[in-house]
Amino acid sequence: MKKQLETGQKKPKKCLFCGGNKIHKHGLVNNKIRWKCVSCNKTFTRKRPDVKQKRLLVWFEYYLQGLTLKQLSELSGYSTSFLWKYINDQLNKPVSNNINLSKYQYLIFDGKYLFGRKYCLIVLMDALTNIPIASKIVKSETRKYIEPWLKQLKEKG
Repeated sequence: MKKQLETGQKKPKKCLFCGGNKIHKHGLVNNKIRWKCVSCNKTFTRKRPDVKQKRLLVWFEYYLQGLTLKQLSELSGYSTSFLWKYINDQLNKPVSNNINLSKYQYLIFDGKYLFGRKYCLIVLMDALTNIPIASKIVKSETRKYIEPWLKQLKEKG
């Protein structure tokens, strides 16, 4: 059991149900430590949102490389509406302040229309790894919509 604790299963700070802070180990479930709250007597396992986030990021990268939501849904087991919400959240994040474009030798700039031609996903990717560096949803793949985003990228790196 010590080995599992060392691999990232830290003791939760509070109960997921009542918020109580008196928690102790209560066995194993699916190779995860089960915890029991002394206050409400409920048991739970600690959630690992970082694992789910990494898994979803892989599906996001597949989407940017051309797979459709339906294909992603069939491969991942997530519903198309859940995947679209996650992808939309990722795409609406502001451009990161720590983008350093000088570390990339070759870049790919590409657009992909969504929902017919209602929206356009523009992506800047590392050409050697096909990993997205930055992305944004715009109305169309025209200079009017793309140029402000490119200026913002230029200012950041």
